[in-house]
Amino acid sequence: MTELLTRGARMRDKRTARFCAALIAHEQALWTFTTTPGVPATDNAAERALRHAVMWRKTSYGTQTEHGNRAASDC
Repeated sequence: MTELLTRGARMRDKRTARFCAALIAHEQALWTFTTTPGVPATDNAAERALRHAVMWRKTSYGTQTEHGNRAASDC
């Protein structure tokens, strides 16, 4: 994987090169789940924890006033 990312970081396409370089910079963190027991391979728990708030935001179009902000934070 490191070899492929290194090759990608040298590509002419700047977007691909930046993406690969960013992955190389975080490579150790990307593979933590393979070496540390108890670290999940996915972020499903975080995604599920945020789901209610995201669905509310999508269906309510957020808030438009300070009063609305306070009311929404009470939920």
